[in-house]
Amino acid sequence: MQSSDPDSDLLKSQSVGVFDYLIGYLFEVGPVQGGEFRKAISYVEIEAWSRLTHIELDWDEVLMLRALSFAYLEGLSLGEDPNSFSPRVKKISEDKRKQVSKELGSRLRFMAKSNGKRRKKNK
Repeated sequence: MQSSDPDSDLLKSQSVGVFDYLIGYLFEVGPVQGGEFRKAISYVEIEAWSRLTHIELDWDEVLMLRALSFAYLEGLSLGEDPNSFSPRVKKISEDKRKQVSKELGSRLRFMAKSNGKRRKKNK
């Protein structure tokens, strides 16, 4: 499954806020093609949608629709792995994961000890 495209560089180079209305267009066209083997929307699909809706798009808008479709597709592929983080969460390194795990374990042990002391005092 292809999940990146040169058109997606447009997302990085442009202010996406300027193109917010295109997100609505993207979901009208359909953010991706296909069923089991999904792919980004094609120029042909964009052209057909544009013709049927009587909405004229300039070239930058077409490129942005494709870039949004590729970004959507990439998000879908990231979310398919049940052992992965949500696409909204940045992946962390193994060292960072171990550090967080160690700190969490320390805090839980401290809480368990503190809770035990409180119970003894209450008796």
